[in-house]
Parts: sequence; C-alpha cells; structure tokens
Amino acid sequence: MTARVDSCIFRGFLRNVKSIFLVANVLFTAAYNPRGKAAFLIALGNGGMFKLATSAYAREEARRNLERKFPEVLPEFTRLVASICIVPENLSLPCPERLAEKDRPIFPPVSGKMSPL
Repeated sequence: MTARVDSCIFRGFLRNVKSIFLVANVLFTAAYNPRGKAAFLIALGNGGMFKLATSAYAREEARRNLERKFPEVLPEFTRLVASICIVPENLSLPCPERLAEKDRPIFPPVSGKMSPL
C-alpha cells in the first residue's frame, strides 16, 4: 500500500473523531519515528482535524523511556508534546476490575469523551 493511499484510509477512519487521548507508546513512537503513523496522527491533530490530549503520567512515561533507550530524540519529543493538551487526572472515577494494574494510571483521563489511541 502506498503512503498516499495509507494516509487517505487513516484520515477516513478518523473523520468523525473529535479528540484523541495519546498513550505513552504513541508519544514514544512519534518521537522515535517522525515519519511514521504516530507522528502523522499528531500532525493531523496539530492541523486541526481533532484535538490531541495526554496525561502528565503518559507524557512522563514516554519521556523516561526515550531518555533510557533513545536520548537523541528527546528534542523531537519535547517539540511534539508542546502542542498536546495535558488532561487532568480524575482519581474519583473507579477503574474496572479487569483493567491491568499497569494501565490504571491512564484510565481516569481516558474514560471521558476521548478516543484512546
């Protein structure tokens, strides 16, 4: 599949999305591979197609992992996250029992009106 066709499918899929919550692995991947789909998603959000959001926890997890594995991309990461809204955590929301312990810090911000990605 060509990049052009691939990006058209991606845009069609996201046409009705109003906001997207970016988890740590999407932030990590966008910084590490600035020509990949995660970075493209952020570019679409920055272009006004939808709002981008993350949590301070997800942002810090991505930064910490990049610092450990690929410190040379930290400037790109800093540039990427500068335009992404940080959603406050709502710790009053109960997490589903089946949710893995490692995913619980991300649940409260995602459980609102955003599509997690």
